[in-house]
Amino acid sequence: MKAVAAGKPNKALKLYTNAIKHDPELLAAYNNRGMIYFDKGQNDKAIDDFSRAIEIDPKYQLAYVNRATLYQVQKKHEDAVRDFTKVIEIDPRNPGAYIRRAASYFTLEDIQSAIDDYSKAIELSPDLAKLRFERAGLYLTKKDYDKALGDINAFIKAEPESDTAYNSRGVVYAARKMYKEAIEDYTRAIGIAANNARYYANRGTAYKNTGEYKKALADFEKVLDLKPMSVEYKKLIEEVTRLIKEEE
Repeated sequence: MKAVAAGKPNKALKLYTNAIKHDPELLAAYNNRGMIYFDKGQNDKAIDDFSRAIEIDPKYQLAYVNRATLYQVQKKHEDAVRDFTKVIEIDPRNPGAYIRRAASYFTLEDIQSAIDDYSKAIELSPDLAKLRFERAGLYLTKKDYDKALGDINAFIKAEPESDTAYNSRGVVYAARKMYKEAIEDYTRAIGIAANNARYYANRGTAYKNTGEYKKALADFEKVLDLKPMSVEYKKLIEEVTRLIKEEE
C-alpha cells in the first residue's frame, strides 16, 4: 500500500492487478485493490474484489469487514448484517463487529438486536464507557428509561465532563416528568458547553413545564441568540411571553 500512502492510487491499482495476474490466489491483492476501488467510488469492482478474496478464503475477516462497510455506504444493511455476522462467527470476541452490526440493525429498526450487540460488545470491552452511552441512546429509542439512566450514569462516572451525557440524562428525567432533576442536568451541560442551543432549548422547555415562564423565556431567547433563524423558538417566546402577562 506504499503507493496509496504516497497519494498514487492509480499506480497501486496497476501493481495489485499485476500481482493478481502472477498469483490469482493472492488474498491481500484483491482486498487492497478492492479498497482502492472503494475509495474511487467504483463500488461494483470493489465488491467483486472483496467477494473474490472471500471465495479464495471463506475465513478472511478483513474482506468481510470491508464488503460490509461498503454495503452500509450503499444502504444495503441486510447484506451488511450478513457479512458482520460471518465475521462474528469467525471471531466471536471481536467487539468492533458487534458494534458495526448494531449500526445496521438500528437502521433496519431492529432496536433490540442492536441493543443485544452492544451488550455483547460491552461484555467484551467493559472499560469502553462510551459503549454504555451509545447503548443508552438505543434504550431511549425504546423508551426504556430505567436502563438508559443506568447506562448514562455509568458513563458520567467515567466521563464526568461530558456535556452530552448530562443533556441525555436530562432528557430521561424530563421524559419521566422529573423536571427539577432535568433542569439540574441541563444546567450542568450548559456549564460545560455554553453555546449549545439545544441545551438551552431543553432547559427552557423544562422550565415551561414547571410554570417558571420567565426562566423559560430567558432560555428561549438565548436559543434565538444562538440560532436567529429558529422559527420554532420565536413562537415559543411569544407563547411564554403571553403566559407571563397572564400571570401578572
